[in-house]
Parts: sequence; C-alpha cells; structure tokens
Amino acid sequence: PDVENVYGLAEKLLGNTSIWARLARLAERANVTSRPSEILAWSVGGALATSLVLAILGVGAPLALLGGLLALLTPTMVLQVKGARRMRAFDDQLADVLMTMAGALKVGQSFNSSMKVIADDGEAPASEEFGRVLAETRLGRPMDESLLAMADRIGSEDLRFVLMSVTIQRQVGGSLGELFQTISDTVRQRQHFRRKVRALTAEGRPTNSLASCSS
Repeated sequence: PDVENVYGLAEKLLGNTSIWARLARLAERANVTSRPSEILAWSVGGALATSLVLAILGVGAPLALLGGLLALLTPTMVLQVKGARRMRAFDDQLADVLMTMAGALKVGQSFNSSMKVIADDGEAPASEEFGRVLAETRLGRPMDESLLAMADRIGSEDLRFVLMSVTIQRQVGGSLGELFQTISDTVRQRQHFRRKVRALTAEGRPTNSLASCSS
C-alpha cells in the first residue's frame, strides 16, 4: 500500500508532463504493463544504487556519476529497443494480415469478424493488437478511434497508410476485401523497397569510408 501511495503521488505530480506521456507511450509500444511511475522508480533507483556501488568501489566521482546516468537511462532504452522490434515484427506481419482479412471479407464475413480471425489465429504482435481493438470496441469505443490508437501505439507508417486507404474507400465505396488485397501487395512493395534502400545504404558505407581514408 505504501508503494502504491508513492506511485499515486508521482502520478499526481508528473501525470501531465511530457516525460510521463513519453514513458507511457514507450511502455505501450513495447507491450509492457508497467506504469510510468514504476519505470521512473526503476530508473531512479537503479541510478542511485549504481552510483553508490561504484563510489564504494572507489572508481571516482565522475565515473560513479556516469554509471548512474547510464543506469538511469537503461529502462527507457530497453523499452525503445523492445518497442522498435515489436513495430518491425508487426510490419513484417501486416501484408499477410491484410491478405487473411481480405479472404475473410470476400467470403462474406464482417470487418469485425475478419479482425477476430487475426486475434484468434494470428501471431503476436498482430494478434495482440487486433485483439485489443476488438476488446475496446466491445466496451463502446468507436472502431475508427480504436484503430487510430493502434496505429499511434505501434508507430507503423504502413499501418497508417492502410487506415488512410480504408478511410478513402469508405468515402468512395467499393469492396473492402479487394482493397485489402491490393493494399497487401502495395505494403509488400513498400517494405521490399525499404529493405533494398537499407541494403544499398549499408553497401555504400564501407565504400564511402575507404574513399575518405584514401583522400
């Protein structure tokens, strides 16, 4: 209870700050259930403990402070890495997810039912995210709002592209199943293009380094 009181006090004091919002978004993106107050407590506690241990070991004040700073930033960096990996995994699944949903829609299932197929039979993180969307809509949250929240949570540009296409389709009409099949192909092409650009960039780095050394 005392710990909960401390967390509650921290939320009252920092709940409206940008750092609090950033920690909450990092935790959501990494699919971590820890609250910002807990992440902050781990960061500060780790920093103090690390600095104290290093000071006791006699490494000197500058190194002790540096170690404490690294410990302070470590939880945030871990969340960033985990979130980035989860976003890449979602992007890698997205084209197949769209094809599965397209198939479900073409045989007459509803949009919600096509998402349920992903939530029930898909792989994480796509199954987790679509399951959350369905849970939110069952609690009364509008579908469009829940989908946009998923896009913000994941941070996927490909997913935002999909949602924008769906919005346009609703305005002009047409088959959602056909649209998803088309978007699936487009997403694959976008991802292939990005991988090719990254590969070419990686190949160019050693060449540039050698060129600079020779000059």
